[in-house]
Amino acid sequence: MLKGTFFTIITFCLFSIPSNLIAQTSAFRFADSDFSTKGIVSIQMDKDDLTTAIFFTDKVNQLLFIDFEALGEEVNELKILNDETVVLKEDVSRLPENAIYEINLKNLESGKNYKILLNTPFGILTKEFSILKS
Repeated sequence: MLKGTFFTIITFCLFSIPSNLIAQTSAFRFADSDFSTKGIVSIQMDKDDLTTAIFFTDKVNQLLFIDFEALGEEVNELKILNDETVVLKEDVSRLPENAIYEINLKNLESGKNYKILLNTPFGILTKEFSILKS
């Protein structure tokens, strides 16, 4: 009898949880040109296989994500440059290989061109991007 009651309680709990709590939806999606459907933030970056695999954005919260696991290499250092001026520099060598690094775009100026430099043991991956905010 105790087993039947326990099973009934578990079954009830599982079916009463709203499906939106169980299923996760991705808020990040990378496109080749413009993210400004609501005019919050627009990030422009050239499209290639590597770009679409490792860079994702959250345009509402103005965030850029870098998926280190998708890169397939250990990243030692991350830099963001604006006209050769270092805007952000961080040692990321202690982060796990499957880390997703978050960059707050609110801290970067709109209308400027930036470079992301990912320093790996095999070289430096450079990606250029620009931000348009409204």
